[in-house]
Amino acid sequence: MNALALWRAALLFAFNFALLPRGCLNGSLCHVVRRGKRGRVVTELSRTGFCAPARCPDDHAATAVTRIAARQGLTLEALPPRSEIEMRNVRPLARWEDVKLDFLIAGFARSGTHSVRGNLLRHPEVRIAEDELTFNWGYLPLSSQVRSYASNFRDELFENANFSDASWGRVPVRHLWGGKGEGVALSPRVLRLASRIPGLRLIVMVREPVEWLESLYNLRRFECLRDERCGDIPSLEDVVLKGAHFEDVNVKDAHLASALDSVVAHFPPSQGRLLLVEFELLKTRPREAFDRICAFLGISAFPHDFEIRKYATEDRDRYGNLGPRATLCTKELNPALEALRERLARSNEHARLARLIAEAGSPWVSRRILLNQSHCK
Repeated sequence: MNALALWRAALLFAFNFALLPRGCLNGSLCHVVRRGKRGRVVTELSRTGFCAPARCPDDHAATAVTRIAARQGLTLEALPPRSEIEMRNVRPLARWEDVKLDFLIAGFARSGTHSVRGNLLRHPEVRIAEDELTFNWGYLPLSSQVRSYASNFRDELFENANFSDASWGRVPVRHLWGGKGEGVALSPRVLRLASRIPGLRLIVMVREPVEWLESLYNLRRFECLRDERCGDIPSLEDVVLKGAHFEDVNVKDAHLASALDSVVAHFPPSQGRLLLVEFELLKTRPREAFDRICAFLGISAFPHDFEIRKYATEDRDRYGNLGPRATLCTKELNPALEALRERLARSNEHARLARLIAEAGSPWVSRRILLNQSHCK
């Protein structure tokens, strides 16, 4: 349900009511059991997240909370005599609107995101968080999560004499704050939540889908073999033909246009909140790609003698140590290649990508996407 305001509820099972414990002051749903015994009180505490639209009647919300508690065994029958149930409303201590971030490199992995981040890190007007922003947060973030991410910009914050733990206001003059979250563009839920961050703009790198899936497969396979943590790794052929998946490798995600539909819906290009950049442009005309990125962010362009570097290429160099890279361009895997191309053609994938990129304001769309040319041709 859509709502402008949210509230959190704390459900207390109590024998002797007192103030809400400090452990509950994080906006969580708290189950507090207090038992009086010979003049002293024993407190047992567990937390569960719960929120509801403000327009929901209290009785309905109370019913939902009671059911949540009952599933955890917290019922009146399980408590000492004279126990009571009380519902309390407590304000959220953090909201998505509290996150301070100017731009996010939001996807897609293996599409040039490392190179964009690496070069922007060298721009004097930009600061980029060290932590990858997964946004694996709830409908309302914990204040600790918001503070933790803000600590990436600690040095700049503490340069402001007016900064305090309780106030995160923008400093009078500061750099642009950026982050990187490669999976954000693939999640409509996360996009909807992230769109609440005031003024947040997204940079999304787009790669031809067949080449993208192959590259992502090789990276994740390499990481699994290196770390010895994934067990059996399906072949690239099985990923394409049988729908096998591991880590974040899934043939369904090769339908990038569907993900971009959600990106455009939550970050309208007409409002200046979205920039789509093709990997092919970054690869063949990097100067032009970064001129567009800088113009979008409102920062000065890189000087003509600036060396635009390629990042993440070391991943490809290390593949050879763990066996040859998988590729759809061999005769043996040609059936898988054709099956993937046919799958994408059924959803008109390349034409949709070309339209989305053009409608987002890009003056350039590659022949690879316009003409549905795979990297094997």
